[in-house]
Amino acid sequence: MAMPEIFRTRQNVLPWESDGIRVLPPDLALYHEASSILKVWYVIQGNDRDVIDFDLAGITSSKEVMILTQALRNEPYKYQKTVIIDALTELHDAALDLSVPEKDRHNLDFACAQINASLWYARKLRGDDLDNLDYIRNSQGVEEPKEVSPEIIDYQIGQVEKARSEAGITTDTIVDFQDWRKIHEIDQEEAQKELTDAITSAFEKRSKFLGYKGAPPFGVKPVYVNAYYYVWIDTDKKTGSFTMQQNFGDIERPKVWTSGKTEELGWHEGGQHLSRMARRQQLIGRELPAFFGLTTVHGPEQIIEEGLGQTITLLVPGAYDSLSPEGKFHVQNTILRSLVYGNAHLRINTDPDFSKGDFIKYVTKHLPWEPIDEIEEQIIERTKNPLKQAYLWAYAEGAKVFLVLNNILSVRGAKALLKELDSKPFISSQLLSLANRLMKDRKNVRAQMSPWAYSEFDSMIKNIESNQLHNV
Repeated sequence: MAMPEIFRTRQNVLPWESDGIRVLPPDLALYHEASSILKVWYVIQGNDRDVIDFDLAGITSSKEVMILTQALRNEPYKYQKTVIIDALTELHDAALDLSVPEKDRHNLDFACAQINASLWYARKLRGDDLDNLDYIRNSQGVEEPKEVSPEIIDYQIGQVEKARSEAGITTDTIVDFQDWRKIHEIDQEEAQKELTDAITSAFEKRSKFLGYKGAPPFGVKPVYVNAYYYVWIDTDKKTGSFTMQQNFGDIERPKVWTSGKTEELGWHEGGQHLSRMARRQQLIGRELPAFFGLTTVHGPEQIIEEGLGQTITLLVPGAYDSLSPEGKFHVQNTILRSLVYGNAHLRINTDPDFSKGDFIKYVTKHLPWEPIDEIEEQIIERTKNPLKQAYLWAYAEGAKVFLVLNNILSVRGAKALLKELDSKPFISSQLLSLANRLMKDRKNVRAQMSPWAYSEFDSMIKNIESNQLHNV
């Protein structure tokens, strides 16, 4: 069976519109085709679907998607992957060759990185022998994945120690820390109510800061799964509405819910993910093509999304100060966890001499209260799970970038940054270029800027200056 011709819309004509054929500009035709490929791939994945995270463009499928889905549904798994890979390869080549006006360049560069990430993810799922560093680099859209510097690690350890002291957490042993959490644990009913209230409050505060009006409906539903996350937000596959899955799994990876944890995650999920995706949803079909309403967990936008999720309380005025001492500790500790795990992630995926024992030793050196069984689960996920091998490193890179920016930008600069990031999707290099432009206006920069932060940012900028995305 040859690759179905329905994928070949390179002439920019929508083939199912037989009456009054509509011709699309080349970039919009490319986005339409990319959207179709992702939707077909998502459907044929079956019950374990993970290609699409948010679907902000609506749940309807075009005729071409339905035709190709039907054609591939009963084909062998490897053949399905090969069809998707061939289509993504052709599409990526076309994106690299496409010429657009400068005003449309940003979107095309992002699309090129997203298509490339999906191509590499599909190859990984097919079982291709890929270099781990190349896989992380291409899935995350970065030129060269780098470890978080000791200066940033030391800075964040200081933030954790300060928050830990203020929260009255005097122990740093695994057992005692777990006991401390158990003492402050709240029941499921309280946790659901507190999380719902925290999400609503965070959404309202971020919206007020940025001058937005309105709030999307969302639901919080309990789940009981053996997974690393406490909360997972996405769009409901049937209704398209936003849903928060609050994890109460208590067997292999127990989730201990406290009031401070609901505060932290209220901002992470409501103040960032829900806020940014609700804004994106409003823009789809008006200012952004539908393709940009399909987000992926494996793709390059997660550096921005998860980086902001962890640091949003530092960027919105008054947000961090409004947290309880325990809430502040969870914010700072989550950031440190991401930075530390991120460094170990790169080492175990690139250095054959970096063993499982080395991974555990490195993590516990910086996070002495981290349970060993959780570290062991993380090792498996970060080396054996294709999705998490790409995605989990994004937490570290994102936290690093936004920690640096928080120590450079003024309130005015942070506001301008967030509004711009809400207006369209970004990858890491585009974020850094945006921040660099904002810093040229001194009103966007703190009166007293942290020297280490400026040095780190300067290093990041130099790393991307000679590497335009469309030449990757």
